Amino acid sequence: MGSRGDDGGGGGLTPLDHPAYGGWLDSLAALEGKQLFRKQQQRAAARASPSSGAEPTPPSRPAARPEDGGCDLFGGSGLFDDIRPVGWSMALFGLLPVAFRPLRFSLHPFKSTLSYCALVTAVVLWSLHNMARDRYPYLHARDGSNKSRFTAVLCLVHASGLLLLPVFWVEVRHLRRNHGLSATLMKSFGHVRARGCRRARAFAWAAMFFGAVASPSAAAVYLQVVAWEGGHWSHMFIHSHVLLLMFVYCTFFGSQFHCLQTFAKELKQSLGRELSQALPSARRVAAHRLAWLQLRDLLLAMVTTPMTLIGIMLYMLLMLTLGLYLSLVCLLDGHYVLCALLATFMLFDLYTLVFVCDSVQRAAEVIGFGFLALLETFYGSLAGDAALEEVNIFRGIVAASCPITVTAWGFMSIDRGTVSSFMATCVSYLIVLVQFRDMAVTGDKAPAAAPAAPAAPAAPAAPGPSR
Repeated sequence: MGSRGDDGGGGGLTPLDHPAYGGWLDSLAALEGKQLFRKQQQRAAARASPSSGAEPTPPSRPAARPEDGGCDLFGGSGLFDDIRPVGWSMALFGLLPVAFRPLRFSLHPFKSTLSYCALVTAVVLWSLHNMARDRYPYLHARDGSNKSRFTAVLCLVHASGLLLLPVFWVEVRHLRRNHGLSATLMKSFGHVRARGCRRARAFAWAAMFFGAVASPSAAAVYLQVVAWEGGHWSHMFIHSHVLLLMFVYCTFFGSQFHCLQTFAKELKQSLGRELSQALPSARRVAAHRLAWLQLRDLLLAMVTTPMTLIGIMLYMLLMLTLGLYLSLVCLLDGHYVLCALLATFMLFDLYTLVFVCDSVQRAAEVIGFGFLALLETFYGSLAGDAALEEVNIFRGIVAASCPITVTAWGFMSIDRGTVSSFMATCVSYLIVLVQFRDMAVTGDKAPAAAPAAPAAPAAPAAPGPSR
């Protein structure tokens, strides 16, 4: 006869089968789980503490402080640290009211450079008023030369670039939209960013040098050599400010994509090291795939100031057309020094446009076709099924996304083809202007009509028959 605790034959309940005992076991398991979780937290805090024996791993880039509220527009949680000199340039030259610690756009009257920016803007508007007052009479002067008229038009059109400054002020607040993606990338793969982007850092410091030295010098040379008829020293402020706005904005916009390109290359190298192992980890490949998706979304969302970008490109198209026409007129009239100087200015504008478009396409090619070429070279004969499946999913997503096209609100794509389209449009308008000039010159050289011969006196009437 089986006993009470035997499994055979008796079928009686053991103490472990009692409902109250089972509920007590569940409570005990939950309590042990909480204690284990607390111990793991304490161990992690001890490892991260400076007073512990283990030395903590230093972060690759300083992360944004929680009290900053994610408002660091130029840092991007460390992703865009190399372009901070552009923000300093904007504050130094009064292009943008900027607050420090963290570096961000701010309209606070005491904690930002708003007062200084308003003072600079007032001086620029005073210069604009003087320039318009001095140049406008040349547009209607009958005894003036065509060069003086066209120079006045070129100066007024160049000063109209100041209209893009309030547009930039309105759209600069949208830069914080990308802070979440930047912070997530730096948190997950910030360790791969061992060094910054040297090219972006060089362009950022070049923007500060251009604003301090090159821009005032170029404006002074332009007024003294090209536009000396009706020119005044006060006109230098408006021309210098517009030059600064165009160059600093284009440097800021293009350098962001250079930083993305550098991060994409380092992420690609990290993925290559993972795939070169004998047994790649499926979890690590999935982490790289998630980081690539975030990087692609960040690339497509980088055009946070589309109206400013479209306005600057159209402005450059207009300035290139008028500048090339004036340089051609100087060449035909024998003013070779003026022609060379104007051609230099136009080449600088063209270089700025090429820099913006080339930076965007470089970043898009590395993130798109660069990762696709790496994933297509992986065959995974020794990899596990999970890792091979992750690689195939990754390859399919990248292939479906290529080519990656960055647009400004869908109105225009930003790549190297944009430069050729702009140049074709510029040449078309230039041909039209040259044809109008030939018509005007032909009309001026046409011989005047000969005066009409005086009418012959009327013959006397024949006498009639007498009656």
